[in-house]
Amino acid sequence: MSLTRVQTKELKSVNKSSLPKGTKKARNYGGYNFFDQRKNPRLRFHFDTMDTLRYWYSSWIGIFEDLTEGEFVETADKYISDVWGVIDEPPYGSKEKRKGRFNDRSWQRSSHSHGSLPTLERYQSHLEWHAMWCAGGEILNSHRLAQQEWDYGSLDYEIRIDKLTVPPIWLSDLVGSRPLLEGLWRPPQRPISEWRTDATDTEILAEIMVADRPGYLVVDQSATTASRTFRHEVRVHTSLVSPATASALVRALQTTWDDFDYRIPPEGDDLEIDDGDYVLRGWLKSNDGDSRFDRNDRFSNSVRRIECEPGRTITSMLGLSRSTDRGARWFRSDHSEPTFLYEAWGHPEVEDDREIYYDDDVRSGGYRLLVRVSDLAEFLHGQGMDLILEAGLHRDEKGKSSSSYDDKESTEVRFDRLFLFKMDGTIQAAERDVGTWRQDS
Repeated sequence: MSLTRVQTKELKSVNKSSLPKGTKKARNYGGYNFFDQRKNPRLRFHFDTMDTLRYWYSSWIGIFEDLTEGEFVETADKYISDVWGVIDEPPYGSKEKRKGRFNDRSWQRSSHSHGSLPTLERYQSHLEWHAMWCAGGEILNSHRLAQQEWDYGSLDYEIRIDKLTVPPIWLSDLVGSRPLLEGLWRPPQRPISEWRTDATDTEILAEIMVADRPGYLVVDQSATTASRTFRHEVRVHTSLVSPATASALVRALQTTWDDFDYRIPPEGDDLEIDDGDYVLRGWLKSNDGDSRFDRNDRFSNSVRRIECEPGRTITSMLGLSRSTDRGARWFRSDHSEPTFLYEAWGHPEVEDDREIYYDDDVRSGGYRLLVRVSDLAEFLHGQGMDLILEAGLHRDEKGKSSSSYDDKESTEVRFDRLFLFKMDGTIQAAERDVGTWRQDS
């Protein structure tokens, strides 16, 4: 498909103001009672004053320079009452056929508390949501956009947060099957009391050199597996480190009391180090921020985004491009096997949250980023760097009902282990060599 110049120009002008930029607007709008409908007899539809007006609609007031709360709500009311012909009769906002067909215990799914998007749209919220966008589009033609100090609160921000998180796919497209690792499907084979207090290097490395993906290493991960009787969390982070000082860094970090005292940084992080022989450099991109429009898709299984992906340096060096079929994978142009695999999994949404607290089923959710061993070896040699890997394990005998807020009651035990995956193919811990990560080593 090709577009003419006129069509291209018109497409680029969508959701853009043709008016000059306005002045900065003080953020004193959208308070608890930012608009009292009882004082305006012109309104025919009864809006949700708590969540719709206070959260959904108030953010739009700050987008435009001289827009008032009343003007915006009246415009939205016009679309509901005049354009769509909705007659709001007592009980107000509740005119919905067969409203009781959904389980009342699932009320959270239809709630838009504090400006959230409901998974299940009720008739009233459906009208209010679409009237908001229609009102914003109309007002864009008559009111100047206010100047914003930050991106937050701008028109572009409001539009962007209601698009897909990882375009062109939905979050549910990232969801795959739970990896075929015994620890993600079954309780520990040892007694829980013994398992909780003892994690060997062999067990930890089995979380990195995973049996279900031969030829790949886990280089970033966050996953939780639990039932009523246990909880097992795994966190993995990696960075590049200068070989001359790598061993000293591993020994120093391994002696810290708390793994929160340091960070193995992602690419571009403030904690990267580049000081002569002391280099600690991120090579993976960490994606922060909120999920967007598809965050409440009940088939997303709590997957929020692509949490981690290849950074700029390795993407450029190996000529990687992302494929969106079967989740997210990154390929070299002349290779049929992916260099990186991103895998995310979780359990489906349940009707009653209490189901997951009182059963013995083993549930698991999380993500992992894997890299092909041969491509990692080529990259490390090209950079002249080793790979430092931090693996953090949290184990608990209280399972899903565990709470770490009160240290006196917590039964959680934490293990934090650091390894060097060296260019020569060996794996080194703080005290000794513990194996190899390449078959040719």
